Amino acid sequence: MNWKIKLEKRWGQSLQFGFQCNDLSQDIFRVTKAYISPQTLRRICGFIKTNSSISESSKQIITQYLGKDHSSNHLLLTEADTQFIIPFIQDFFQIPLSSFEDFNYQNACAKIAQRLFEKPALLEHLGPFLAKNPTAQVYFFERLPFLDGLASPYMHYLEMYAQEKQELPSSFFAQALSAYGKKLSMKSWLQSPMNQFLKEGKKNQHWHPFLKGRIKVLRIWDAIQRESWDDLNHCLAQAVLEQQQIFQSTKNKGYFPYYEWILAEGLHLAERYADSQYFANLYIQLKKTSTPFPIEPGYHEAIKVIQFRNAQILGDQRLFIKLKKEIEIKNVIFLGQRYFRIIYNLALLQSSYLHTKRKKQIQQQLEDDIAVTGYAYFQKFLG
Repeated sequence: MNWKIKLEKRWGQSLQFGFQCNDLSQDIFRVTKAYISPQTLRRICGFIKTNSSISESSKQIITQYLGKDHSSNHLLLTEADTQFIIPFIQDFFQIPLSSFEDFNYQNACAKIAQRLFEKPALLEHLGPFLAKNPTAQVYFFERLPFLDGLASPYMHYLEMYAQEKQELPSSFFAQALSAYGKKLSMKSWLQSPMNQFLKEGKKNQHWHPFLKGRIKVLRIWDAIQRESWDDLNHCLAQAVLEQQQIFQSTKNKGYFPYYEWILAEGLHLAERYADSQYFANLYIQLKKTSTPFPIEPGYHEAIKVIQFRNAQILGDQRLFIKLKKEIEIKNVIFLGQRYFRIIYNLALLQSSYLHTKRKKQIQQQLEDDIAVTGYAYFQKFLG
């Protein structure tokens, strides 16, 4: 096993000189709270010639530092990737950001993210760098959560980001997306750290509406899982109140209905379709009447997909037919193309508007998207 290559990838820097092992040793201690000496690292990385093998304790520390190994895509990198694309992305995120309101910069970050999500080998190579880079932490992980990848190796780098940033909101953000991924892939998401997470989330009212919305959704899921209907009704009432507070505090600055978007999507996953439709309709209303706020294209189309399936389940044929004519699934936010296509196709499949051949095509596309994302939760709707 080439430990040097793996350590370089995790550290996000090339190990060219033995003295760099001093900084690497400090980074390993920062992440793992376990000490491995620079001299040991020099031996492991080949700066000091030795016939002795690496000790088990050193292996354990390095393995903990490296985290899960997803290094299956390195052979898929092209010469253009290694000589141009990877250095370009690294140089791009080193550029000092002049303003958090620079939407052109945000668009450029979105294009880079799209390239990385389309080619997992690039994400594997650049993941540790992105997790450490302060600009990428905001403009890759926080602004652009990969909704199609919540049960994929992407989550390894999201966890690394939270570990590197070491801030409470970052940890909550990563844990919230991890819970979504586990729910979608039919794994147990409500564990003891999550219980503490939900308790802590109540205390922090100044966080971004996206994060506050996800915390509220998890509390709703928790109440449903415990079959605590009083708690559920309390959470739903709190969600309505919190939405009003967020809107009142930000409406004069330009408003995008982040909170409403998250609640509509999260309640849809909770199979609370009428409640989901309430927040989806509220999103549509506020999007029309509020001062415009710049955001990546495709969120609006995604919420219409949620409305579309809610309408099919709730028997609102008028809205269903209207949205069927309006929705262009290719215009959905690139972060969740497959995820929202699954929801859209489920609505089509369960309606009476498909002929036999088209139904088979939709069924096949659903099975393919579920297989690629790992979102086994949707399997139960296929019959």
